[in-house]
Amino acid sequence: MLLPSVLMAHAAPSYAAGVSEGQWASYAPLNVTYRDATGFISEPQYVKDLNDTVSLTSTVETLYTATNVTVQVVSLFKNNTMRTEFENGDLMTGEGNLTYGIISSGLSSGDAIWTKSDAPTINYTLPMTYLGELRTVNVLNTTTSSPTMYGDSKISVEYIWDQTSGIVLEAKFLIVEFFPGTGDVVMYTNVKITATNVFSVPTPDFQIAVNPTAFSLQAGDSKTSTITLTSLYGFTGLVSLAASPSASASLSPDSLTLTSGGSVTSVLTFSTTTTTSPGSYVVTVTGTGYSTHHDATLSVTVTAPSTGPYFTVEASHPSSVTSGSSATSTITVSAVNGFSGTVTLTDTVPSGLTCGAITPSTITNSGTASLSCSSTTPGTYTLTITATSGTTSHTVATTITIAAAPSQTPSAPATILGLDPTVFYAIIGIVIVVVAAATYLGLRSRSQKHGIPSRPTTTVP
Repeated sequence: MLLPSVLMAHAAPSYAAGVSEGQWASYAPLNVTYRDATGFISEPQYVKDLNDTVSLTSTVETLYTATNVTVQVVSLFKNNTMRTEFENGDLMTGEGNLTYGIISSGLSSGDAIWTKSDAPTINYTLPMTYLGELRTVNVLNTTTSSPTMYGDSKISVEYIWDQTSGIVLEAKFLIVEFFPGTGDVVMYTNVKITATNVFSVPTPDFQIAVNPTAFSLQAGDSKTSTITLTSLYGFTGLVSLAASPSASASLSPDSLTLTSGGSVTSVLTFSTTTTTSPGSYVVTVTGTGYSTHHDATLSVTVTAPSTGPYFTVEASHPSSVTSGSSATSTITVSAVNGFSGTVTLTDTVPSGLTCGAITPSTITNSGTASLSCSSTTPGTYTLTITATSGTTSHTVATTITIAAAPSQTPSAPATILGLDPTVFYAIIGIVIVVVAAATYLGLRSRSQKHGIPSRPTTTVP
């Protein structure tokens, strides 16, 4: 909820940067909502762009003077592309394109954030908790209402800055276009800090785990273990996976994107041949992120191949598909040493994934079956398949990767609103002009169709 706007008189403050070179802060969009009750305006492209954004990291590059700051802004998108931009601004005058990204340190309630005459004024100074730490923050919120071509608009904006450093901690804005007798168009965005080295919070990191951590198998068989990556302290980004020895171990997928507080999985497959020497093996899985790496180990015991009849089971890892589409894994049952019997196939499906029936569900001696799965929620899902014949059973895991439906926009969308002020102001202008104009034209067309006189156009200065 946006706080009520209250303006207070205050003596002129002093202005100076509260950040130093090398300090950074990462942000993520928490809520991006768009609603059109008029039926005339499709979801704007920049709303789709925001929903494609994973994180944005701002790093202080250069302090030219006590108030002149240059910041590098790196955006990470869901398709694993990145975009780098630079912003520069004067924290005293407000000149440049940095604007609301960082303000002067030490300001408080009633202070103008810049010295220029039209600078907004901080409404509140109060304690709030961010990243688990109680901070003194400055809050700016404003609400502006104005008429448009065919109704009224309201824009509410709120920024919350850390008082000591001046970095933005959270940004919210709400845009509402009212059209009497037709409905309204609403857009709300909330962007919040997820990690920083500006104040004393742990460095973003990730954890890697293997489950199970040990297993045994006969030479000639293969077996799987699940690799789980978990975000710690707001870590976001791409993590590459590698397994050693690579001749025996493989990973699917071999790279994963973590979001703040989230977890993702990959499947490690350890494969042997009938000539693999019996003994103990250690598989090391290494996960490498943009600033750190971690290892996890799997202990494998290979026994001599059976001299009697038995069977093996394998499952393919299908290529990634978009949400709503189906991915199909091929299950292969192989008879060894003259195995003869019926093998029954069952599956264990994780939450969020929908799978059809395994076809066929039984195989005599040797053969293949298929299993198709889909989901509306992007992610990597680990599916377990069990093959049973009499008292003998084998399990194998496969991964189903669901990608977000492709956007109609460029692969590198605009910087997050609220953190790239130039785009922020452009968006507000676009919303007011495009929504009002398009709705006006739609209503006028409907009025003419039904013989209703059009409302006169009013020019607003």
